[in-house]
Amino acid sequence: MKKQKVIALLMSVVLSIGILGACTKSDDSGNDTVSPTSSASTDTAQESTAEQSKITGDVVYWSMWNENEPQAKAYKRGLDILKQTAPGINVKVNWMGRDIKSTLLPAIKAGEKVDIFEFLAYADSPDAFFDMSALFEMEAYGQPGVTVRDSLIKGDLLANKEAFEAAGLKGGEYGLPLNPYVMSMFYNKALFKKAGIEKAPTTWAEFTTVCDKLVAAGISPITWDDAYNNTFTSAWLCRLIGLGNMKKLAASQTDQEWKSGAIEKLFNTMQEMADKKYFSPQIATNKYPAGQQEFALGNAAMYFNASYFPGEVKETAGPDFEWGNFAFPTIDGGVEKGTEVTMGVNPIYINKNTKVSEAAMEVLRILASKEVQSMLPEDGVAPGTANTDWPAAIADQKIIAETATQINPWANGFYSDFINAVVQPEINKLVAGQVKADEAIKTVLTQTESFKAAK
Repeated sequence: MKKQKVIALLMSVVLSIGILGACTKSDDSGNDTVSPTSSASTDTAQESTAEQSKITGDVVYWSMWNENEPQAKAYKRGLDILKQTAPGINVKVNWMGRDIKSTLLPAIKAGEKVDIFEFLAYADSPDAFFDMSALFEMEAYGQPGVTVRDSLIKGDLLANKEAFEAAGLKGGEYGLPLNPYVMSMFYNKALFKKAGIEKAPTTWAEFTTVCDKLVAAGISPITWDDAYNNTFTSAWLCRLIGLGNMKKLAASQTDQEWKSGAIEKLFNTMQEMADKKYFSPQIATNKYPAGQQEFALGNAAMYFNASYFPGEVKETAGPDFEWGNFAFPTIDGGVEKGTEVTMGVNPIYINKNTKVSEAAMEVLRILASKEVQSMLPEDGVAPGTANTDWPAAIADQKIIAETATQINPWANGFYSDFINAVVQPEINKLVAGQVKADEAIKTVLTQTESFKAAK
Protein backbone atom coordinates (compact mmCIF):
# COMPACT_ATOMS: atom_id res chain seq x y z
CA MET A 1 0.00 0.00 0.00
CA LYS A 2 1.40 3.34 -0.93
CA LYS A 3 1.91 5.95 1.73
CA GLN A 4 -0.22 8.50 -0.10
CA LYS A 5 -3.23 6.21 -0.16
CA VAL A 6 -2.89 5.43 3.50
CA ILE A 7 -2.74 9.12 4.42
CA ALA A 8 -5.92 9.85 2.51
CA LEU A 9 -7.85 7.13 4.32
CA LEU A 10 -5.94 7.17 7.58
CA MET A 11 -8.39 7.86 10.33
CA SER A 12 -11.30 6.09 8.78
CA VAL A 13 -10.10 2.81 7.33
CA VAL A 14 -7.53 0.09 7.44
CA LEU A 15 -7.26 -2.35 4.56
CA SER A 16 -6.65 -5.58 6.48
CA ILE A 17 -7.18 -9.16 5.44
CA GLY A 18 -8.92 -11.73 7.69
CA ILE A 19 -11.35 -14.91 8.27
CA LEU A 20 -13.79 -17.94 8.37
CA GLY A 21 -17.06 -18.84 6.60
CA ALA A 22 -20.84 -19.33 6.67
CA CYS A 23 -23.43 -20.44 4.14
CA THR A 24 -25.39 -18.05 1.95
CA LYS A 25 -27.85 -18.10 -0.88
CA SER A 26 -27.99 -15.55 -3.68
CA ASP A 27 -31.11 -13.57 -4.44
CA ASP A 28 -31.96 -12.31 -7.91
CA SER A 29 -30.04 -9.06 -7.39
CA GLY A 30 -26.74 -10.82 -6.80
CA ASN A 31 -26.70 -9.86 -3.12
CA ASP A 32 -26.59 -12.40 -0.31
CA THR A 33 -29.45 -13.14 2.03
CA VAL A 34 -28.01 -14.96 5.02
CA SER A 35 -29.92 -18.00 6.24
CA PRO A 36 -29.31 -20.38 9.14
CA THR A 37 -27.13 -23.42 8.57
CA SER A 38 -26.32 -26.62 10.39
CA SER A 39 -22.75 -25.37 10.98
CA ALA A 40 -23.76 -23.39 14.07
CA SER A 41 -22.26 -24.61 17.31
CA THR A 42 -24.38 -26.54 19.81
CA ASP A 43 -23.76 -23.85 22.44
CA THR A 44 -24.98 -21.08 20.13
CA ALA A 45 -28.06 -23.05 19.15
CA GLN A 46 -28.89 -23.72 22.80
CA GLU A 47 -28.45 -20.04 23.69
CA SER A 48 -30.65 -18.86 20.82
CA THR A 49 -33.36 -21.36 21.72
CA ALA A 50 -33.38 -20.16 25.32
CA GLU A 51 -33.65 -16.46 24.49
CA GLN A 52 -34.39 -15.05 21.05
CA SER A 53 -34.58 -11.33 20.38
CA LYS A 54 -37.95 -9.90 19.36
CA ILE A 55 -36.35 -7.18 17.25
CA THR A 56 -37.49 -7.21 13.62
CA GLY A 57 -36.45 -5.38 10.48
CA ASP A 58 -35.01 -5.69 6.99
CA VAL A 59 -31.41 -4.43 7.02
CA VAL A 60 -29.30 -3.64 3.95
CA TYR A 61 -25.55 -3.78 4.54
CA TRP A 62 -23.02 -2.41 2.00
CA SER A 63 -19.64 -3.96 2.78
CA MET A 64 -16.16 -2.92 1.66
CA TRP A 65 -15.08 -6.57 1.56
CA ASN A 66 -15.24 -8.87 -1.44
CA GLU A 67 -17.26 -11.98 -0.79
CA ASN A 68 -14.23 -14.27 -0.96
CA GLU A 69 -12.19 -12.24 1.53
CA PRO A 70 -11.66 -13.54 5.05
CA GLN A 71 -13.54 -10.68 6.74
CA ALA A 72 -16.60 -11.44 4.64
CA LYS A 73 -16.44 -15.07 5.64
CA ALA A 74 -16.27 -14.13 9.31
CA TYR A 75 -19.16 -11.70 9.04
CA LYS A 76 -21.24 -14.33 7.25
CA ARG A 77 -20.69 -16.56 10.25
CA GLY A 78 -21.82 -13.73 12.52
CA LEU A 79 -24.94 -13.18 10.45
CA ASP A 80 -25.66 -16.90 10.67
CA ILE A 81 -25.58 -16.56 14.46
CA LEU A 82 -27.87 -13.54 14.20
CA LYS A 83 -30.44 -15.58 12.27
CA GLN A 84 -30.68 -17.91 15.24
CA THR A 85 -30.68 -15.28 17.98
CA ALA A 86 -32.84 -12.69 16.19
CA PRO A 87 -34.88 -14.53 13.53
CA GLY A 88 -36.99 -11.43 12.89
CA ILE A 89 -34.02 -9.55 11.40
CA ASN A 90 -33.32 -10.15 7.71
CA VAL A 91 -29.97 -8.91 6.41
CA LYS A 92 -29.19 -8.36 2.73
CA VAL A 93 -25.47 -7.92 2.13
CA ASN A 94 -23.96 -6.20 -0.88
CA TRP A 95 -20.32 -7.33 -1.01
CA MET A 96 -18.95 -4.28 -2.84
CA GLY A 97 -15.21 -4.63 -2.35
CA ARG A 98 -13.12 -1.44 -2.53
CA ASP A 99 -15.31 -0.16 -5.37
CA ILE A 100 -17.71 0.88 -2.62
CA LYS A 101 -15.73 4.11 -2.27
CA SER A 102 -17.06 5.50 -5.55
CA THR A 103 -20.66 4.30 -5.20
CA LEU A 104 -21.57 4.47 -1.51
CA LEU A 105 -21.89 8.19 -0.87
CA PRO A 106 -23.91 8.90 -4.04
CA ALA A 107 -26.27 6.08 -3.05
CA ILE A 108 -26.72 7.45 0.47
CA LYS A 109 -27.31 10.99 -0.80
CA ALA A 110 -29.84 9.68 -3.33
CA GLY A 111 -31.84 8.11 -0.51
CA GLU A 112 -31.14 4.51 -1.49
CA LYS A 113 -31.75 2.04 1.32
CA VAL A 114 -28.35 1.54 2.95
CA ASP A 115 -28.61 0.82 6.66
CA ILE A 116 -25.10 -0.39 7.48
CA PHE A 117 -21.96 0.55 5.55
CA GLU A 118 -18.15 0.80 5.60
CA PHE A 119 -15.30 2.69 3.93
CA LEU A 120 -16.51 6.27 4.24
CA ALA A 121 -14.37 8.90 5.99
CA TYR A 122 -16.22 10.92 8.63
CA ALA A 123 -15.03 14.16 7.04
CA ASP A 124 -16.50 13.20 3.66
CA SER A 125 -20.09 13.41 4.90
CA PRO A 126 -20.46 14.03 8.64
CA ASP A 127 -24.26 14.03 8.40
CA ALA A 128 -24.34 10.44 7.13
CA PHE A 129 -23.54 8.80 10.47
CA PHE A 130 -26.00 7.54 13.08
CA ASP A 131 -25.20 8.02 16.77
CA MET A 132 -24.96 4.46 18.04
CA SER A 133 -24.24 5.28 21.69
CA ALA A 134 -26.96 2.85 22.74
CA LEU A 135 -25.08 -0.02 21.09
CA PHE A 136 -21.97 0.65 23.15
CA GLU A 137 -23.93 0.25 26.39
CA MET A 138 -25.58 -3.02 25.34
CA GLU A 139 -24.30 -6.29 26.72
CA ALA A 140 -21.64 -7.79 24.45
CA TYR A 141 -22.89 -10.96 22.80
CA GLY A 142 -21.53 -14.01 24.60
CA GLN A 143 -20.01 -11.96 27.45
CA PRO A 144 -22.54 -11.62 30.29
CA GLY A 145 -22.04 -8.46 32.33
CA VAL A 146 -19.67 -6.87 29.79
CA THR A 147 -20.80 -3.94 27.64
CA VAL A 148 -19.93 -3.69 23.97
CA ARG A 149 -17.75 -0.69 24.83
CA ASP A 150 -15.75 -2.65 27.41
CA SER A 151 -15.38 -5.60 25.05
CA LEU A 152 -13.53 -3.52 22.45
CA ILE A 153 -9.84 -2.60 22.30
CA LYS A 154 -9.09 0.67 24.09
CA GLY A 155 -6.82 1.96 21.34
CA ASP A 156 -9.47 1.28 18.69
CA LEU A 157 -12.01 3.34 20.63
CA LEU A 158 -9.53 6.21 20.94
CA ALA A 159 -8.63 6.12 17.25
CA ASN A 160 -12.27 6.15 16.19
CA LYS A 161 -13.21 8.95 18.58
CA GLU A 162 -10.38 11.17 17.42
CA ALA A 163 -11.44 10.60 13.81
CA PHE A 164 -15.12 11.47 14.20
CA GLU A 165 -14.46 14.40 16.55
CA ALA A 166 -12.01 15.84 14.01
CA ALA A 167 -14.93 15.83 11.55
CA GLY A 168 -17.09 17.80 13.97
CA LEU A 169 -19.11 14.91 15.38
CA LYS A 170 -19.36 15.37 19.13
CA GLY A 171 -21.16 13.82 22.05
CA GLY A 172 -21.87 10.36 20.66
CA GLU A 173 -20.49 7.21 19.09
CA TYR A 174 -20.54 7.23 15.30
CA GLY A 175 -18.87 4.02 14.21
CA LEU A 176 -18.05 0.57 15.54
CA PRO A 177 -14.22 0.37 15.48
CA LEU A 178 -13.01 -2.96 14.15
CA ASN A 179 -10.14 -4.23 11.95
CA PRO A 180 -7.35 -2.31 13.71
CA TYR A 181 -3.85 -1.63 12.51
CA VAL A 182 -0.92 -0.54 14.67
CA MET A 183 2.36 1.06 13.61
CA SER A 184 5.33 -0.60 15.29
CA MET A 185 8.90 -1.63 14.72
CA PHE A 186 8.92 -5.08 13.10
CA TYR A 187 12.04 -7.07 13.84
CA ASN A 188 13.49 -10.42 12.92
CA LYS A 189 13.82 -12.39 16.14
CA ALA A 190 16.26 -14.83 14.56
CA LEU A 191 18.65 -11.99 13.64
CA PHE A 192 18.32 -10.52 17.13
CA LYS A 193 19.29 -13.89 18.61
CA LYS A 194 22.23 -14.16 16.21
CA ALA A 195 23.49 -10.78 17.46
CA GLY A 196 23.05 -11.79 21.11
CA ILE A 197 20.09 -9.47 21.73
CA GLU A 198 17.82 -10.88 24.41
CA LYS A 199 14.94 -8.37 24.52
CA ALA A 200 13.34 -5.63 22.48
CA PRO A 201 14.32 -2.05 23.36
CA THR A 202 11.97 0.48 24.93
CA THR A 203 14.26 3.54 25.11
CA TRP A 204 16.46 5.17 22.49
CA ALA A 205 19.60 4.27 24.43
CA GLU A 206 18.55 0.61 24.39
CA PHE A 207 17.70 0.90 20.69
CA THR A 208 21.14 2.20 19.74
CA THR A 209 22.71 -0.62 21.77
CA VAL A 210 20.65 -3.08 19.75
CA CYS A 211 21.83 -1.44 16.53
CA ASP A 212 25.47 -1.59 17.65
CA LYS A 213 25.17 -5.32 18.35
CA LEU A 214 23.57 -5.95 14.97
CA VAL A 215 26.30 -4.03 13.14
CA ALA A 216 28.96 -5.95 15.07
CA ALA A 217 27.31 -9.19 13.91
CA GLY A 218 27.42 -8.05 10.28
CA ILE A 219 23.66 -7.40 10.09
CA SER A 220 22.05 -4.23 8.70
CA PRO A 221 19.85 -2.94 11.52
CA ILE A 222 17.25 -0.81 9.67
CA THR A 223 15.73 -0.58 6.23
CA TRP A 224 12.77 1.16 4.59
CA ASP A 225 11.63 2.19 1.11
CA ASP A 226 10.15 5.24 -0.52
CA ALA A 227 6.56 4.37 0.45
CA TYR A 228 7.33 4.50 4.17
CA ASN A 229 10.47 6.60 4.44
CA ASN A 230 8.81 9.29 6.55
CA THR A 231 7.29 7.01 9.17
CA PHE A 232 10.51 6.26 11.08
CA THR A 233 11.88 9.81 11.16
CA SER A 234 8.51 11.35 12.00
CA ALA A 235 8.10 8.86 14.85
CA TRP A 236 11.48 9.91 16.28
CA LEU A 237 10.63 13.61 16.00
CA CYS A 238 7.19 13.13 17.54
CA ARG A 239 8.70 11.27 20.49
CA LEU A 240 10.91 14.35 21.00
CA ILE A 241 8.45 17.25 20.61
CA GLY A 242 4.97 15.73 20.81
CA LEU A 243 2.03 15.70 18.44
CA GLY A 244 0.98 19.29 19.08
CA ASN A 245 4.30 20.66 17.85
CA MET A 246 4.31 18.22 14.94
CA LYS A 247 1.04 19.79 13.82
CA LYS A 248 2.65 23.24 13.99
CA LEU A 249 5.47 22.10 11.71
CA ALA A 250 2.99 20.69 9.22
CA ALA A 251 0.69 23.72 9.35
CA SER A 252 3.31 26.25 8.21
CA GLN A 253 7.00 26.26 7.35
CA THR A 254 7.20 29.73 8.91
CA ASP A 255 6.05 28.56 12.35
CA GLN A 256 8.59 29.25 15.10
CA GLU A 257 8.74 25.54 15.88
CA TRP A 258 11.05 25.19 12.87
CA LYS A 259 13.56 27.31 14.80
CA SER A 260 13.20 25.46 18.12
CA GLY A 261 16.20 23.22 17.51
CA ALA A 262 14.14 20.05 17.06
CA ILE A 263 14.94 19.72 13.36
CA GLU A 264 18.64 20.07 14.10
CA LYS A 265 18.37 17.27 16.70
CA LEU A 266 16.56 15.03 14.24
CA PHE A 267 19.07 15.61 11.46
CA ASN A 268 22.09 15.18 13.73
CA THR A 269 20.64 11.92 15.06
CA MET A 270 20.05 10.62 11.53
CA GLN A 271 23.63 11.49 10.58
CA GLU A 272 24.96 9.71 13.65
CA MET A 273 22.94 6.63 12.73
CA ALA A 274 24.20 6.75 9.16
CA ASP A 275 27.79 7.16 10.32
CA LYS A 276 27.40 4.10 12.57
CA LYS A 277 25.99 2.09 9.65
CA TYR A 278 22.59 1.58 11.29
CA PHE A 279 20.88 1.95 7.90
CA SER A 280 20.94 -0.63 5.13
CA PRO A 281 23.21 0.26 2.18
CA GLN A 282 20.15 -0.27 -0.03
CA ILE A 283 18.07 2.38 1.74
CA ALA A 284 18.99 5.15 -0.71
CA THR A 285 17.69 3.25 -3.73
CA ASN A 286 14.89 1.15 -2.26
CA LYS A 287 11.68 1.64 -4.22
CA TYR A 288 8.55 0.13 -2.74
CA PRO A 289 8.39 -2.76 -2.00
CA ALA A 290 12.17 -3.28 -2.09
CA GLY A 291 12.64 -2.41 1.59
CA GLN A 292 9.90 -4.79 2.63
CA GLN A 293 11.43 -7.57 0.59
CA GLU A 294 14.88 -6.84 2.00
CA PHE A 295 13.49 -7.31 5.51
CA ALA A 296 11.47 -10.42 4.59
CA LEU A 297 14.57 -12.02 3.05
CA GLY A 298 16.48 -11.55 6.30
CA ASN A 299 18.86 -8.93 4.91
CA ALA A 300 17.88 -6.27 7.46
CA ALA A 301 16.74 -6.70 11.05
CA MET A 302 14.09 -3.96 11.48
CA TYR A 303 11.39 -2.22 9.45
CA PHE A 304 8.86 0.29 10.82
CA ASN A 305 5.41 -0.50 9.44
CA ALA A 306 1.77 -1.37 10.16
CA SER A 307 -0.13 -4.53 11.07
CA TYR A 308 -0.86 -5.41 7.46
CA PHE A 309 2.87 -5.64 6.62
CA PRO A 310 3.32 -9.42 7.27
CA GLY A 311 0.52 -10.17 4.84
CA GLU A 312 2.25 -8.13 2.14
CA VAL A 313 5.45 -10.21 2.38
CA LYS A 314 3.95 -13.54 3.40
CA GLU A 315 5.25 -15.45 0.39
CA THR A 316 8.76 -14.02 0.69
CA ALA A 317 9.11 -14.42 4.44
CA GLY A 318 7.72 -17.93 4.54
CA PRO A 319 6.01 -19.77 7.40
CA ASP A 320 9.08 -20.02 9.62
CA PHE A 321 9.92 -16.32 9.79
CA GLU A 322 10.31 -15.24 13.44
CA TRP A 323 8.26 -12.04 13.70
CA GLY A 324 8.63 -9.56 16.53
CA ASN A 325 7.26 -6.07 17.21
CA PHE A 326 7.93 -3.25 19.66
CA ALA A 327 6.62 0.28 20.08
CA PHE A 328 8.86 3.05 18.81
CA PRO A 329 11.36 3.79 21.61
CA THR A 330 11.02 6.82 23.87
CA ILE A 331 13.60 9.59 23.46
CA ASP A 332 15.68 10.89 26.35
CA GLY A 333 14.38 14.39 27.04
CA GLY A 334 11.37 13.84 24.77
CA VAL A 335 7.80 14.71 25.72
CA GLU A 336 6.00 11.69 24.28
CA LYS A 337 5.37 8.43 26.11
CA GLY A 338 5.68 4.95 24.67
CA THR A 339 1.90 4.51 24.84
CA GLU A 340 1.31 7.26 22.26
CA VAL A 341 1.06 5.39 18.98
CA THR A 342 -0.16 5.58 15.41
CA MET A 343 -3.21 3.38 15.01
CA GLY A 344 -6.19 3.15 12.72
CA VAL A 345 -9.43 1.21 12.45
CA ASN A 346 -12.01 0.32 9.83
CA PRO A 347 -15.31 1.16 11.52
CA ILE A 348 -18.69 -0.20 10.55
CA TYR A 349 -21.33 2.53 10.46
CA ILE A 350 -25.10 2.92 10.58
CA ASN A 351 -26.79 5.35 8.21
CA LYS A 352 -28.28 8.33 10.05
CA ASN A 353 -31.42 8.02 7.93
CA THR A 354 -32.01 4.32 8.59
CA LYS A 355 -35.52 3.28 9.56
CA VAL A 356 -34.29 0.12 11.31
CA SER A 357 -31.68 1.43 13.73
CA GLU A 358 -32.57 -1.08 16.45
CA ALA A 359 -32.14 -4.01 14.08
CA ALA A 360 -28.95 -2.52 12.64
CA MET A 361 -27.42 -2.18 16.10
CA GLU A 362 -28.28 -5.80 16.87
CA VAL A 363 -26.47 -6.85 13.68
CA LEU A 364 -23.37 -4.95 14.74
CA ARG A 365 -23.55 -6.34 18.27
CA ILE A 366 -23.13 -9.81 16.80
CA LEU A 367 -20.41 -8.85 14.31
CA ALA A 368 -18.42 -7.26 17.15
CA SER A 369 -18.77 -10.33 19.35
CA LYS A 370 -15.73 -12.14 20.60
CA GLU A 371 -17.06 -15.30 18.96
CA VAL A 372 -16.84 -13.70 15.52
CA GLN A 373 -13.74 -11.59 16.10
CA SER A 374 -11.73 -14.51 17.49
CA MET A 375 -11.96 -16.19 14.09
CA LEU A 376 -9.94 -13.43 12.41
CA PRO A 377 -6.45 -14.25 13.75
CA GLU A 378 -6.62 -17.67 12.10
CA ASP A 379 -6.21 -15.87 8.78
CA GLY A 380 -3.71 -13.27 9.96
CA VAL A 381 -6.05 -10.40 10.84
CA ALA A 382 -6.14 -8.49 14.12
CA PRO A 383 -9.44 -8.82 16.01
CA GLY A 384 -11.46 -5.88 17.30
CA THR A 385 -12.18 -7.34 20.74
CA ALA A 386 -10.00 -7.02 23.82
CA ASN A 387 -8.46 -10.08 25.45
CA THR A 388 -8.42 -11.92 22.13
CA ASP A 389 -5.31 -13.49 20.66
CA TRP A 390 -3.71 -11.68 17.70
CA PRO A 391 -2.05 -13.41 14.75
CA ALA A 392 1.41 -14.73 15.54
CA ALA A 393 3.19 -12.26 13.23
CA ILE A 394 1.69 -9.26 15.06
CA ALA A 395 1.09 -10.81 18.47
CA ASP A 396 3.40 -8.29 20.12
CA GLN A 397 1.23 -5.45 18.80
CA LYS A 398 -1.68 -6.54 20.99
CA ILE A 399 -0.27 -4.92 24.13
CA ILE A 400 0.54 -1.74 22.16
CA ALA A 401 -3.08 -1.46 21.04
CA GLU A 402 -4.62 -2.34 24.38
CA THR A 403 -2.47 0.10 26.38
CA ALA A 404 -2.52 3.06 23.97
CA THR A 405 -3.23 6.40 25.66
CA GLN A 406 -3.04 8.66 22.60
CA ILE A 407 -3.57 7.97 18.91
CA ASN A 408 -1.39 9.79 16.40
CA PRO A 409 -2.19 10.23 12.70
CA TRP A 410 -0.24 8.59 9.91
CA ALA A 411 3.42 9.69 9.97
CA ASN A 412 2.46 11.67 13.08
CA GLY A 413 1.00 14.34 10.83
CA PHE A 414 4.45 15.23 9.48
CA TYR A 415 3.51 15.94 5.88
CA SER A 416 2.86 19.11 3.90
CA ASP A 417 3.97 20.54 0.59
CA PHE A 418 7.09 21.95 2.26
CA ILE A 419 7.90 18.79 4.20
CA ASN A 420 7.35 16.55 1.18
CA ALA A 421 9.28 18.74 -1.27
CA VAL A 422 12.14 20.00 0.91
CA VAL A 423 12.50 18.25 4.28
CA GLN A 424 12.00 14.59 3.37
CA PRO A 425 14.40 14.65 0.40
CA GLU A 426 17.12 16.07 2.66
CA ILE A 427 16.45 13.34 5.24
CA ASN A 428 16.69 10.71 2.49
CA LYS A 429 20.06 12.06 1.37
CA LEU A 430 21.22 12.29 4.96
CA VAL A 431 20.53 8.66 5.89
CA ALA A 432 22.13 7.58 2.61
CA GLY A 433 25.31 9.46 3.54
CA GLN A 434 25.00 11.84 0.59
CA VAL A 435 24.97 15.01 2.73
CA LYS A 436 25.95 15.97 6.26
CA ALA A 437 23.50 17.20 8.88
CA ASP A 438 24.69 20.80 8.92
CA GLU A 439 24.29 21.08 5.15
CA ALA A 440 20.80 19.51 5.22
CA ILE A 441 19.70 21.74 8.10
CA LYS A 442 20.86 24.85 6.24
CA THR A 443 18.94 23.77 3.12
CA VAL A 444 15.73 23.30 5.08
CA LEU A 445 15.89 26.37 7.29
CA THR A 446 16.84 28.74 4.49
CA GLN A 447 13.73 27.69 2.58
CA THR A 448 11.22 28.08 5.40
CA GLU A 449 10.60 31.68 4.33
CA SER A 450 11.07 31.40 0.56
CA PHE A 451 9.33 28.10 -0.29
CA LYS A 452 6.19 28.30 -2.37
CA ALA A 453 4.18 25.19 -3.21
CA ALA A 454 3.90 24.26 -6.86
CA LYS A 455 0.56 25.19 -8.38
